[in-house]
Amino acid sequence: MTKTNQRIISLICMAISLANCSNDTIPAKKTTITDTPTCKQILHDFFVEYDAVIRSRDINKLENYIDNDSRRWGMGKPGIIKRVRNNFGVIKKYDVTIKQCKYINEDIIHWEGFAEWGIGVTQHSMGTGLVRKDGKWRMRVIEYRP
Repeated sequence: MTKTNQRIISLICMAISLANCSNDTIPAKKTTITDTPTCKQILHDFFVEYDAVIRSRDINKLENYIDNDSRRWGMGKPGIIKRVRNNFGVIKKYDVTIKQCKYINEDIIHWEGFAEWGIGVTQHSMGTGLVRKDGKWRMRVIEYRP
């Protein structure tokens, strides 16, 4: 697709979104960018690093990759770290297949997909995102569904 075609498509999308505006409604700034490399590239780069941390079994490094506002198993970040640390012996890799990626704003990405542990265990992620704080992306775990 040429840059001219991309610009035309962008203008059409902008016109459609503006046409849906009313005076009393402010449209959400959610844009699905599954087909653009930006969202997928950010996720890919993050999970390459995250996989290296999982393989290193370094719990101190792992803490830098999990956001403080994460929630899972009814517990916050310390509980998540403890649970992952207990599974370090089981997890051989952390390969992620992205099914859907939504760019919420410049500092938040939501994604849905599958995380493969390398032992035949696959987790389906729900409500998971990346949050950028201090220039570094961190995983914000909200909930997982098997």
